[in-house]
Amino acid sequence: MAKLWIGQPNYSSWSLRGWLACRIAGIDPAIRWVRFDEDDWQSEVPSNATVPVLELNGATTWDSAAIIESLADAVPDAPFWPADPALRAHARSIVAEMHSGFVALRSACPMNIRARAENFPLTDAVFADIARIQDILETALENSGGPYLYGNELGAADAFYAPVLYRLRTYAPVAHCELADYSQRLLAHPWLVEWEALAQTDPAFARSDAALAQS
Repeated sequence: MAKLWIGQPNYSSWSLRGWLACRIAGIDPAIRWVRFDEDDWQSEVPSNATVPVLELNGATTWDSAAIIESLADAVPDAPFWPADPALRAHARSIVAEMHSGFVALRSACPMNIRARAENFPLTDAVFADIARIQDILETALENSGGPYLYGNELGAADAFYAPVLYRLRTYAPVAHCELADYSQRLLAHPWLVEWEALAQTDPAFARSDAALAQS
């Protein structure tokens, strides 16, 4: 039996990536939901790691990028990466860029699925991150033909950029363009609908919810 430790779905972007990775692999893990509003939440997670953490086949993996690679090993036919070498190289590159980059956007605009912030102040650095995201995702869609980033099935790149699309929906909805169309398609996918329903069920609200309501 696989087990997956996640944080609160409304706020935990990394947990969303790990959870989507399991869905892509066709694995339905037992979910252990830890609460960030409890001081000792990390004591509930194997190895005191940050979430998500996956236990599968006797091995423990943490960090969403590592979880994707472990699941790709365990389920070789899972569509994490496109078969075409050029598309695969592009997919791996944009996943790595998300894993290590876009600091301005991620710092200023934490994931908060329930919130809607009108006229939220964004810096030039945040706008630059948004422009870069639009460029690389529209390039992926153009090269693959869509409807998802690299074809007909969700893959690693879709899992990695889904939280960013929630951020944009909350803080800076994109004007009509290919990225906006892709965002609507992805967030309407049954897996994302399921995740958003989880986000709505958590009774705990972080202080950021109240701040956004007043913005």
